[in-house]
Amino acid sequence: MGKKRTTLRLAVCLAIMLGIAGSWSAPVYAKGKKLLALEGTVFDLKSSTSGLAVYGYVSDKEKHPVKGAKVIIKSNTGGKGEGLTESSGFWGFGGLEDNATYTVEAKKANLGSKKTTFKIKKDEDENFIINFRFKGIDE
Repeated sequence: MGKKRTTLRLAVCLAIMLGIAGSWSAPVYAKGKKLLALEGTVFDLKSSTSGLAVYGYVSDKEKHPVKGAKVIIKSNTGGKGEGLTESSGFWGFGGLEDNATYTVEAKKANLGSKKTTFKIKKDEDENFIINFRFKGIDE
């Protein structure tokens, strides 16, 4: 079995585990019921591949997955990609370059858009997880 196949299978398993964990997790609150999770927050995850990836979920105000949201990624080196979220709200892009800055935007007509920017350092060996939550409810 090739390295790419093994890597892809590991990524799919991780995505499934994140989906299961995410569906059973509850929001974390500080004193005074202030939500600690931030919109568009970037979380690092140790990479199991030689290439870098960014992936995550798009949800609505009620934390339901948003299917069919357009996710666009652009780098300061001129690279660009786009895709639609799955029924689980999952999206992802691979083949990211180190020593580059990326902007990721999620948008859907009835919900608006959310955007965040992150930088990959030279010789970075970690993937990135970015979750977006819209302020409206997906109908």
